[in-house]
Amino acid sequence: MARILLALATRVLLIGTRIALLLLARLLTAALLLAGLLTAGLILLAGLVLIRHATSPFCWTP
Repeated sequence: MARILLALATRVLLIGTRIALLLLARLLTAALLLAGLLTAGLILLAGLVLIRHATSPFCWTP
């Protein structure tokens, strides 16, 4: 039972970490875009990389 609870807690922590990192990435992207340091092409490329990483079966596994 303890192993199940630990695994569940780890999953919740990783989901929370992923959400926090995504929010941080969005804020950084918005700040750089407003400062004129990013172009639409770079944002599109970064978004595609992020989507590929987020959907990979090998990422975020404890």
